[in-house]
Amino acid sequence: MADAVRTLCDAAYGTATQPYFASLGPGEHLLGMVGGALVSHLMWVTRWLEPQGHKLLQTAYVEMVATAPQAQRQGNGRPLSSARLALLARATIREKGRP
Repeated sequence: MADAVRTLCDAAYGTATQPYFASLGPGEHLLGMVGGALVSHLMWVTRWLEPQGHKLLQTAYVEMVATAPQAQRQGNGRPLSSARLALLARATIREKGRP
């Protein structure tokens, strides 16, 4: 499936996305399927922020949001975005080193 995701993102962004995926590191992926075909993708990666005077905070950066060119502007990305919000809303905000 990783190859299908990269092919989708390459088409959506109009460029080779493998170097970008490599720089992001591991993340959580959501896939949008229509009739068994991959048409949308998004991922999020964990990042740590350190606001001045505060402890490190866990965050999620959304990356590589893409929809196949032929499937764009048809609402195919909306369910992924909604699912991402629901999943992240259930996640616990943590300070580094604490559950």
